[in-house]
Amino acid sequence: MSLPDIQATIPLALCFARTYALFKLSKVGSRDYSLPPGPPTIPLLGNITMIPITNPYIKFTEWAKQYGGNESLEALNEVFEINGANTANRPKSEPMNRIAGTQGLLAFAEHGPEWRSLRRTAAELMKPNAMNRTVLIHEAESTQLLLDCLSEPDILFYHLQRFTISTTFSTVGGVRLPQFDSPLSNKWFQLLGMLAKLFEPGGIPPVDLLPILKFIPDQFAKNWRARCDTCRDLLDEIVGELIDVSQQRSKSTPLKIPTLFGSEIAGSKEQVLLSTDFVLKWARSQSELC
Repeated sequence: MSLPDIQATIPLALCFARTYALFKLSKVGSRDYSLPPGPPTIPLLGNITMIPITNPYIKFTEWAKQYGGNESLEALNEVFEINGANTANRPKSEPMNRIAGTQGLLAFAEHGPEWRSLRRTAAELMKPNAMNRTVLIHEAESTQLLLDCLSEPDILFYHLQRFTISTTFSTVGGVRLPQFDSPLSNKWFQLLGMLAKLFEPGGIPPVDLLPILKFIPDQFAKNWRARCDTCRDLLDEIVGELIDVSQQRSKSTPLKIPTLFGSEIAGSKEQVLLSTDFVLKWARSQSELC
């Protein structure tokens, strides 16, 4: 092809590229044909401007009544079974991938070999035989919860906090939190508070909906990258401490209670298993004093 011919085709190629770019741009923000009906969309922005910053669930309820909900078993079967190949993955989240992308967390992993491996592991851990191994842990934590509630009823909320996180950590890695203000517990709830502020409506720019916003400098975008990195560092610290403590406690102890991951809770019987009989006797004595 001669140079004049090449030069003649350049305007045509540019026109085609411009038309294609405009066509793709016109589709941004529009509702895909495979999605259920919903409110009208705005070019580029979709429905993002229609979602209120506070109490968005009210608007979602209105839309469900107006356009019809998808809570029927037939609809769920169609979404998860018939169209399972299209719905197996979850929407990509740039902030969450920045926080937990290296942790191998099942809840945030993308559909693929890693997700399937994590799911197989989780399925094994959820079998009845595996769950029966944690009965002693739940009895111990429940017993301490009763004792804490009876001895200090004014801080019931903190007792429930300790119970939930200690049961989880004990079941997974064999690390108990005997007090609600344990250092590891404080770090965990600090992380939850940071995540709640980060992902509240308006907490970060909608970088997943408008990828171009990822190129805005951090200081003009609510420092979302730095805040995500802070959450990631704290998560790494918590996970690392769980692993270290679990390894130390699984060496040689007077009392060993198996956990889901094969490690064991260490400590004396008084430290690990509070006697239910003791709690009942203590409660009975308190009621007699009253």
